[in-house]
Amino acid sequence: MQQEIQQQVISLEPKDAFRELTEGALLIDVRHPKEVEFVEFDVEKRLEIPLLDLVQKMKELPTDCKLIMSDFYGVNGFKAANMLQYNGFENVYFIEGGLKAWGLDGFPLKYNVQDSCSDGSCSGCTCC
Repeated sequence: MQQEIQQQVISLEPKDAFRELTEGALLIDVRHPKEVEFVEFDVEKRLEIPLLDLVQKMKELPTDCKLIMSDFYGVNGFKAANMLQYNGFENVYFIEGGLKAWGLDGFPLKYNVQDSCSDGSCSGCTCC
């Protein structure tokens, strides 16, 4: 009887994910496009593929580099990494705590909210 060994999906703390990304890994943000509109990872190598589209886009993903999956809290990042690993991808990781942990640890984010104070031009609004 042949026994199949299932690998465990590996989580990365934001600092480890940042190091991997600076060394050539690819970040795949699996959040819904409406979520990405407001804030996104500010890293060079990044793809936005919503979790629901990942199965259809799997064949387009590179297999020659580390893939780091993420969402806002890390739950869907884990699901995405698990899905890719189940489908034969190696070197797949997810960011523990997702974008929220990434930002709280001080790693680069890009804010896209119009009329917000993220650009430092606050003129009396109550959001700051």
